[in-house]
Amino acid sequence: MIKFRIHGRGGQGGVTLAKILGFMYWIEGKWVQAFGDYSAERTGAPILAFTLVDDVEITNRSKIYYPDHLIILDPTLISDNILSGLQPGGYLIIDSPYPPEHFNRFPGYRVATINAKKTALKYKLGTKTTPITNTTIAGAMAKVFGKDFSIVEKTIKAINFPEQNISAARDAFSEVKIGDIVPGKLKVIDVVMPSEPIPPLITGNIGTEPLLNTGDWKSEEPFYSEDHIPPCNFNCPAGNNIRGFIEEMTKGNYDGALEILRETTPLPGSTARVCPHPCEDFCNRKDIDEKINIHALERLAADKGKVKPLKPRIERKEKVAIIGSGPAGLSAAYQLRRFGYRPTIYESQPEPGGMMRTGIPAYRLPDDVLNAEIQYIIDSGVEIKCNAPIDSKSSFERLLSEYDAVIIAVGLSFGSDLKLKGATTDNVIQGVDFLWKVNFGEKVSPGLHVIVIGGGNTAIDASRTALRLGAPEVTIVYRRSREEMPAIREEIEAALKEGVKLRFLYSPVHVLHREGKSILQVQKMKLGEPGEDGRRKPIPVPDEYDEIEYTTLILATGQYADLSFLAKDIAIENGFIKTDAFGITSHDKVFAVGDVVSNDGTVTHAVGFGRRVADAVHHYISGAPLPDYAQDKSKITTAQQMNLYYFAPSKRNEIPEAPVEKRTKNFEEVNLGIDTIEEALRCLSCGVCNACATDGISKCVLFCPERTIHKITSTKLEINYEGCKGCLICMEVCPRNAIDKRTIKKEAMAQ
Repeated sequence: MIKFRIHGRGGQGGVTLAKILGFMYWIEGKWVQAFGDYSAERTGAPILAFTLVDDVEITNRSKIYYPDHLIILDPTLISDNILSGLQPGGYLIIDSPYPPEHFNRFPGYRVATINAKKTALKYKLGTKTTPITNTTIAGAMAKVFGKDFSIVEKTIKAINFPEQNISAARDAFSEVKIGDIVPGKLKVIDVVMPSEPIPPLITGNIGTEPLLNTGDWKSEEPFYSEDHIPPCNFNCPAGNNIRGFIEEMTKGNYDGALEILRETTPLPGSTARVCPHPCEDFCNRKDIDEKINIHALERLAADKGKVKPLKPRIERKEKVAIIGSGPAGLSAAYQLRRFGYRPTIYESQPEPGGMMRTGIPAYRLPDDVLNAEIQYIIDSGVEIKCNAPIDSKSSFERLLSEYDAVIIAVGLSFGSDLKLKGATTDNVIQGVDFLWKVNFGEKVSPGLHVIVIGGGNTAIDASRTALRLGAPEVTIVYRRSREEMPAIREEIEAALKEGVKLRFLYSPVHVLHREGKSILQVQKMKLGEPGEDGRRKPIPVPDEYDEIEYTTLILATGQYADLSFLAKDIAIENGFIKTDAFGITSHDKVFAVGDVVSNDGTVTHAVGFGRRVADAVHHYISGAPLPDYAQDKSKITTAQQMNLYYFAPSKRNEIPEAPVEKRTKNFEEVNLGIDTIEEALRCLSCGVCNACATDGISKCVLFCPERTIHKITSTKLEINYEGCKGCLICMEVCPRNAIDKRTIKKEAMAQ
């Protein structure tokens, strides 16, 4: 273990320096502790701070009496006593304009000096009277202990300090003066320890020390916040309580985890398999090592958990019809059932599921998974009528007359036509039609050379499906670059692994027929300025063309909905039904949900929208207030607000895949899932107190100097405010940013 003791004065940033030093070692994979001695709480008063570094977890946190090295921020504090306990050969790193030789009064030790105050003033860190030198000293210490300056730079950036701190640290790194061991007889200053136990405050007290009611002293007090938002929760399109279900997974409680998921989604097994999981992109764990594999845990909970079908406390008599049994329609029906309605879904296809059934291949979403989740919805009291299209104005008017509310959830089920000159229907097919035929068991023979036009999920699914049908060569032609492809990243990678070729920056022009062969002529493109969607616009390159032979041409360039059956008073804009965020249309009793409104294009967005439209229908029928789904971004817990050095590095549990050489010959599921709760134990529980249940003793309990924090349950704590003096150490040491502070009103203090 390496032990640093910092001597400074209040306001110089000594405690922060201890944390910066700890962070530098933590980045290198060490275990660290960094904290201050809060006995003095005023500017200019002498203070102590400590940093401990080790290769193993540090479980004992106490003042350092025998440091390996000293850091002295104010040379006026130097005295023989400052050497108390310093180990022979240790460094004294001193903020001083003098060279190390000036401090030859310390034989047996090494001295390094840096004029940190001058450098801090140069970069306007602090004030002229109290320059803040912590980052400057950190730069000097990196040089003294043989570290690369990049460690200092990463640390300062990680804690979000302004750029001038890096400049000051860099100057110190190059300007620090390092001396040799001061010659002479080693001067050992003994540590003075109490010679006998401190007597109890109350005579005869032989138990724990009594609680001192110091609560009246404070002007601030800590409290466990209930409105901090984990970033994964904030960024889940379905609105799932991700942190909550993962906490149940840490206990091995699959049923409890699934029950939490089923509060917001009826399709957790499906969404876990096909969602692009944006929640993971915002996971704070990635600032330590790798983000949590959230979708793998959701799948594990869905596959192993068991939850009984819904039994609402109230059964409502009002009737609700839903047109379409895709994820948006199923989600709306399920949430309405939770309110006590018994909605009826009208589905034009022979089986329910919408695009999950017709457009997503079985190797991504197996039929048995989808069937089980739809059956759960049916068992909960939702009726689904298949082969029952609502495709005319008369059939739609009939629903309006028979039901109290109607939800349109038809999705975008028709492929957009490119109108390619020379193309024939013999060997040109829409991607959605191609996938429909395969998913419903029709025999499809794509031939030797398949071209897929497009860059979205339908294009990727169609290309990988064509491989499984025996096509030896499949090429995706996309008019932008890979960075602009809207398809899920992992699906693109999977397609490349399986042998799909990608040709970027080419756009189809027309089809040629030559010597009995079909040839697609494509034009070279270049990228221009970004459009409204943020993607750079493709621009044709004059006179640059290429030709690609094909046996089947699959078009996957977009989809649309046939809305000709709607009443005239339902507003439509650019081919989409116009609604507010809750799916409320221009017609009193008509609501719309899913891609036919938003074109979000994912199952998870559809599930989240389905929940909102169910709220709107319930509001319309019962008068219940609409919930406020708006979340305050300022409440999101960021990595910078957490003490990440408490958490040990831990490798992400990746989902195993079926071997490429086997999986391209069938439609069996590619991703095989994980079967361990170890991944759940990696969750940091950002912004939420779990009493440090997954990583040892509660830090606030351990470090509270007044011992006013107590554990009520395994995951819940409480504060005795009569004894709390408002030092806020608990807030500072909390690993998860779960503790906030509030000001005590003067009237309350007077009482």
